Amino acid sequence: MEKTCFSTTYRFCIVLIVLIGGLGMTSKKLDANSIVECEQGYAPYATPEDLNAEYMNKFAWRFEKFDDKPMYPSAQDMFQAHAQFAPGKNVLDIGAGPGHYADWIAKQGFAVQCIDRYAAFEQYCTAKGLPFTCSSVIEYVPASPYDIVVGIGWPFNHIMPDDAAGAIKHIATRLLAENGVAILTFFLGCGITYEDPMNVGHKRYFVHYTEAECRALCEPWFEIISVKEHFLNSIKKDVRIFALKKRS
Repeated sequence: MEKTCFSTTYRFCIVLIVLIGGLGMTSKKLDANSIVECEQGYAPYATPEDLNAEYMNKFAWRFEKFDDKPMYPSAQDMFQAHAQFAPGKNVLDIGAGPGHYADWIAKQGFAVQCIDRYAAFEQYCTAKGLPFTCSSVIEYVPASPYDIVVGIGWPFNHIMPDDAAGAIKHIATRLLAENGVAILTFFLGCGITYEDPMNVGHKRYFVHYTEAECRALCEPWFEIISVKEHFLNSIKKDVRIFALKKRS
Protein backbone atom coordinates (compact mmCIF):
# COMPACT_ATOMS: atom_id res chain seq x y z
CA MET A 1 0.00 0.00 0.00
CA GLU A 2 2.75 2.47 0.91
CA LYS A 3 4.57 1.77 -2.35
CA THR A 4 1.34 2.33 -4.30
CA CYS A 5 0.71 5.69 -2.58
CA PHE A 6 4.25 6.84 -3.31
CA SER A 7 3.90 5.83 -6.95
CA THR A 8 0.59 7.67 -7.27
CA THR A 9 1.99 10.79 -5.63
CA TYR A 10 5.07 10.67 -7.83
CA ARG A 11 3.00 10.39 -10.98
CA PHE A 12 0.81 13.28 -9.83
CA CYS A 13 3.85 15.50 -9.29
CA ILE A 14 5.27 14.67 -12.70
CA VAL A 15 1.95 15.48 -14.40
CA LEU A 16 1.70 18.75 -12.46
CA ILE A 17 5.24 19.77 -13.44
CA VAL A 18 4.56 18.99 -17.11
CA LEU A 19 1.32 20.99 -17.05
CA ILE A 20 2.94 23.99 -15.41
CA GLY A 21 5.84 23.85 -17.84
CA GLY A 22 3.46 23.54 -20.77
CA LEU A 23 1.50 26.58 -19.63
CA GLY A 24 4.69 28.57 -19.38
CA MET A 25 5.76 27.54 -22.87
CA THR A 26 2.39 28.51 -24.29
CA SER A 27 2.15 31.94 -22.70
CA LYS A 28 5.74 33.13 -22.98
CA LYS A 29 6.35 35.82 -25.58
CA LEU A 30 9.57 36.61 -27.34
CA ASP A 31 10.96 40.09 -26.92
CA ALA A 32 13.65 41.89 -28.87
CA ASN A 33 16.39 40.87 -26.44
CA SER A 34 15.60 37.17 -26.77
CA ILE A 35 15.94 37.05 -30.56
CA VAL A 36 19.33 35.63 -31.44
CA GLU A 37 21.35 36.82 -34.39
CA CYS A 38 21.18 34.65 -37.46
CA GLU A 39 22.96 31.33 -37.31
CA GLN A 40 25.92 30.96 -39.61
CA GLY A 41 25.88 28.54 -42.48
CA TYR A 42 22.76 27.60 -44.36
CA ALA A 43 24.68 25.43 -46.83
CA PRO A 44 24.04 23.88 -49.27
CA TYR A 45 21.71 26.78 -50.15
CA ALA A 46 23.29 29.64 -52.07
CA THR A 47 21.02 32.24 -50.48
CA PRO A 48 18.44 32.46 -47.68
CA GLU A 49 15.78 32.77 -50.40
CA ASP A 50 16.82 29.37 -51.79
CA LEU A 51 16.45 27.91 -48.31
CA ASN A 52 12.93 29.28 -47.96
CA ALA A 53 11.96 28.31 -51.50
CA GLU A 54 12.69 24.65 -50.81
CA TYR A 55 10.83 24.83 -47.52
CA MET A 56 7.73 26.48 -48.97
CA ASN A 57 7.52 24.29 -52.04
CA LYS A 58 8.04 21.15 -49.96
CA PHE A 59 5.67 22.02 -47.13
CA ALA A 60 3.02 24.13 -48.87
CA TRP A 61 0.45 21.53 -47.83
CA ARG A 62 1.14 22.35 -44.17
CA PHE A 63 0.26 26.00 -44.76
CA GLU A 64 -2.97 24.88 -46.41
CA LYS A 65 -3.84 22.59 -43.49
CA PHE A 66 -2.50 24.40 -40.44
CA ASP A 67 -0.94 27.84 -40.86
CA ASP A 68 -2.32 31.36 -41.34
CA LYS A 69 -5.66 30.48 -39.74
CA PRO A 70 -4.57 31.44 -36.18
CA MET A 71 -4.24 35.07 -37.30
CA TYR A 72 -7.79 35.26 -38.59
CA PRO A 73 -9.62 37.20 -35.83
CA SER A 74 -7.10 40.05 -35.48
CA ALA A 75 -6.59 40.34 -39.24
CA GLN A 76 -10.32 40.24 -39.94
CA ASP A 77 -10.95 42.98 -37.39
CA MET A 78 -8.30 45.20 -38.98
CA PHE A 79 -9.64 44.63 -42.48
CA GLN A 80 -13.25 45.33 -41.53
CA ALA A 81 -12.27 48.45 -39.59
CA HIS A 82 -10.20 50.04 -42.37
CA ALA A 83 -11.33 48.65 -45.76
CA GLN A 84 -14.25 51.08 -45.62
CA PHE A 85 -11.79 53.96 -46.13
CA ALA A 86 -10.43 52.52 -49.40
CA PRO A 87 -11.65 53.98 -52.70
CA GLY A 88 -12.97 50.64 -53.98
CA LYS A 89 -13.11 46.87 -53.54
CA ASN A 90 -10.19 45.58 -55.60
CA VAL A 91 -7.72 43.82 -53.28
CA LEU A 92 -4.20 42.48 -53.80
CA ASP A 93 -3.02 39.84 -51.33
CA ILE A 94 0.79 39.77 -51.32
CA GLY A 95 2.43 36.61 -50.04
CA ALA A 96 -1.01 35.01 -50.18
CA GLY A 97 0.20 31.48 -49.47
CA PRO A 98 -2.67 29.00 -49.84
CA GLY A 99 -5.23 31.80 -49.89
CA HIS A 100 -6.92 31.42 -46.50
CA TYR A 101 -7.12 35.15 -45.84
CA ALA A 102 -7.86 36.03 -49.48
CA ASP A 103 -10.72 33.54 -49.49
CA TRP A 104 -12.26 35.21 -46.45
CA ILE A 105 -11.88 38.68 -48.04
CA ALA A 106 -13.52 37.45 -51.27
CA LYS A 107 -16.47 36.18 -49.25
CA GLN A 108 -16.93 39.72 -47.88
CA GLY A 109 -17.68 40.91 -51.43
CA PHE A 110 -14.22 42.03 -52.58
CA ALA A 111 -12.38 41.09 -55.79
CA VAL A 112 -9.05 39.55 -54.74
CA GLN A 113 -5.84 38.86 -56.67
CA CYS A 114 -3.29 36.60 -54.98
CA ILE A 115 0.46 36.76 -55.53
CA ASP A 116 3.17 34.66 -53.94
CA ARG A 117 6.74 33.93 -54.97
CA TYR A 118 6.27 30.20 -54.28
CA ALA A 119 4.47 28.37 -57.09
CA ALA A 120 3.39 25.46 -54.87
CA PHE A 121 0.63 27.64 -53.41
CA GLU A 122 -1.11 28.15 -56.75
CA GLN A 123 -3.10 24.91 -56.55
CA TYR A 124 -4.62 25.89 -53.20
CA CYS A 125 -5.59 29.38 -54.33
CA THR A 126 -7.12 28.25 -57.61
CA ALA A 127 -9.06 25.51 -55.79
CA LYS A 128 -10.68 28.33 -53.81
CA GLY A 129 -11.52 30.20 -57.02
CA LEU A 130 -8.83 32.84 -56.43
CA PRO A 131 -6.67 34.17 -59.30
CA PHE A 132 -2.98 33.57 -58.59
CA THR A 133 0.24 34.98 -60.01
CA CYS A 134 3.63 33.59 -59.04
CA SER A 135 5.65 36.72 -58.25
CA SER A 136 7.51 38.53 -55.52
CA VAL A 137 6.14 41.85 -54.29
CA ILE A 138 8.77 44.00 -56.02
CA GLU A 139 8.53 42.18 -59.35
CA TYR A 140 4.76 42.38 -59.61
CA VAL A 141 3.45 45.16 -61.87
CA PRO A 142 -0.34 45.11 -62.32
CA ALA A 143 -2.27 46.50 -65.25
CA SER A 144 -3.97 48.88 -62.82
CA PRO A 145 -3.44 49.62 -59.13
CA TYR A 146 -5.51 48.15 -56.31
CA ASP A 147 -7.69 49.85 -53.74
CA ILE A 148 -6.35 47.68 -50.91
CA VAL A 149 -3.12 45.73 -50.47
CA VAL A 150 -2.95 43.16 -47.69
CA GLY A 151 0.13 41.32 -46.49
CA ILE A 152 -1.01 39.29 -43.53
CA GLY A 153 1.14 36.78 -41.70
CA TRP A 154 4.26 36.02 -43.68
CA PRO A 155 5.26 38.47 -46.45
CA PHE A 156 7.62 40.84 -44.64
CA ASN A 157 9.19 38.24 -42.41
CA HIS A 158 10.38 36.56 -45.61
CA ILE A 159 11.64 39.73 -47.31
CA MET A 160 15.28 40.43 -46.56
CA PRO A 161 15.92 43.71 -44.69
CA ASP A 162 17.81 45.29 -47.59
CA ASP A 163 14.73 44.81 -49.78
CA ALA A 164 12.06 45.86 -47.28
CA ALA A 165 12.14 49.61 -47.95
CA GLY A 166 11.94 49.00 -51.70
CA ALA A 167 8.98 46.67 -51.21
CA ILE A 168 7.10 49.27 -49.15
CA LYS A 169 7.81 51.94 -51.78
CA HIS A 170 6.63 49.61 -54.57
CA ILE A 171 3.38 48.92 -52.72
CA ALA A 172 2.75 52.64 -52.33
CA THR A 173 3.81 53.81 -55.78
CA ARG A 174 2.94 50.90 -58.10
CA LEU A 175 0.42 48.64 -56.40
CA LEU A 176 -1.94 51.03 -54.58
CA ALA A 177 -4.40 53.47 -56.07
CA GLU A 178 -4.69 57.03 -54.78
CA ASN A 179 -6.11 57.03 -51.24
CA GLY A 180 -5.51 53.29 -51.11
CA VAL A 181 -5.22 51.31 -47.88
CA ALA A 182 -2.58 48.74 -46.94
CA ILE A 183 -2.77 46.25 -44.08
CA LEU A 184 0.64 44.72 -43.41
CA THR A 185 2.15 42.58 -40.67
CA PHE A 186 5.66 42.46 -39.25
CA PHE A 187 7.27 40.04 -36.80
CA LEU A 188 8.53 41.91 -33.77
CA GLY A 189 12.15 41.45 -32.68
CA CYS A 190 15.52 42.18 -34.21
CA GLY A 191 17.61 40.65 -36.93
CA ILE A 192 17.36 37.41 -38.90
CA THR A 193 16.89 33.97 -37.38
CA TYR A 194 16.95 30.50 -38.87
CA GLU A 195 14.30 28.37 -37.20
CA ASP A 196 12.24 25.21 -37.54
CA PRO A 197 9.13 26.21 -35.56
CA MET A 198 7.02 23.37 -36.91
CA ASN A 199 9.67 20.73 -36.13
CA VAL A 200 9.72 19.32 -39.65
CA GLY A 201 13.51 18.98 -39.86
CA HIS A 202 13.98 21.93 -42.23
CA LYS A 203 14.78 25.49 -41.16
CA ARG A 204 13.63 28.68 -42.82
CA TYR A 205 14.62 32.27 -42.22
CA PHE A 206 12.56 34.88 -40.38
CA VAL A 207 13.16 38.63 -40.51
CA HIS A 208 12.23 40.62 -37.39
CA TYR A 209 11.82 44.36 -36.86
CA THR A 210 11.40 46.59 -33.86
CA GLU A 211 8.20 48.61 -33.90
CA ALA A 212 10.28 51.75 -34.47
CA GLU A 213 11.84 50.13 -37.56
CA CYS A 214 8.39 49.21 -38.87
CA ARG A 215 7.26 52.80 -38.51
CA ALA A 216 10.41 54.09 -40.20
CA LEU A 217 9.77 51.79 -43.17
CA CYS A 218 6.16 52.86 -43.59
CA GLU A 219 6.05 56.56 -42.73
CA PRO A 220 7.74 57.97 -45.87
CA TRP A 221 4.90 56.57 -47.99
CA PHE A 222 1.98 56.01 -45.63
CA GLU A 223 0.02 57.57 -42.83
CA ILE A 224 -0.13 55.03 -40.02
CA ILE A 225 -3.81 54.76 -39.09
CA SER A 226 -3.64 51.97 -36.54
CA VAL A 227 -1.30 49.36 -35.06
CA LYS A 228 -2.69 46.17 -33.55
CA GLU A 229 -0.77 43.73 -31.38
CA HIS A 230 -1.09 40.02 -32.10
CA PHE A 231 0.67 36.94 -30.74
CA LEU A 232 1.00 34.13 -33.27
CA ASN A 233 0.93 31.24 -30.84
CA SER A 234 1.63 28.51 -33.42
CA ILE A 235 5.23 29.71 -33.82
CA LYS A 236 5.56 31.90 -30.71
CA LYS A 237 5.92 35.24 -32.48
CA ASP A 238 4.87 38.74 -31.49
CA VAL A 239 3.28 40.45 -34.49
CA ARG A 240 2.27 44.01 -35.30
CA ILE A 241 -0.53 44.56 -37.80
CA PHE A 242 -0.30 48.01 -39.41
CA ALA A 243 -3.25 49.72 -41.10
CA LEU A 244 -1.83 52.29 -43.50
CA LYS A 245 -3.27 55.03 -45.73
CA LYS A 246 -1.32 56.00 -48.83
CA ARG A 247 0.02 59.55 -48.64
CA SER A 248 -1.23 61.91 -51.34
